[in-house]
Amino acid sequence: SPDQKRIGEMVYIGHNNPWKTERIRIVTQLRDAGLVREYSISRTMDGAHVVAGKFRQFAAALCPPAHGRAHSIRCYEAAACGALVVECQPLDPGNESFIDGVHRVSFPPDLPAAELCEFITNLYDFQQFAAIARNGHDLVHREFRAEVGFSRFLSAATKALDSVAVAWPSIPHGSPPNSTA
Repeated sequence: SPDQKRIGEMVYIGHNNPWKTERIRIVTQLRDAGLVREYSISRTMDGAHVVAGKFRQFAAALCPPAHGRAHSIRCYEAAACGALVVECQPLDPGNESFIDGVHRVSFPPDLPAAELCEFITNLYDFQQFAAIARNGHDLVHREFRAEVGFSRFLSAATKALDSVAVAWPSIPHGSPPNSTA
């Protein structure tokens, strides 16, 4: 729950491959300024509970630029655990599940070091952002549960199959081959 007692600091969990230059720059500047605790946790089933445990411990989670132009999986994990999501990710239109100022707090890419540290320092009264953390938590638990995702997937698949059946009526549709239905 976002309302539980937490360490009043920001955590970063991730990998810093050499080609992730902006991520490395952000994390290094914040770590060197003492504004983020950094952890590298394996991406395995065994590591998943450790990631969730860290996100439940800390008030906020730093989610620096990830692959592509959508939220990283860490945003969903952190929000599900009740941490305030602090993100720096360019997003393509339609890829913003977490609305800035509603479900997350974001900062623009390429902020100079002093401005970046000032922005993060101003977040350190995490209680003033408790409603945003709660909104992110509620969003994930409402919209991104497995049964919601599977239901949407199956609905989209059914519509796609129905449209194929209309376009190409000679393709078998409905009962699987060799069925008695």
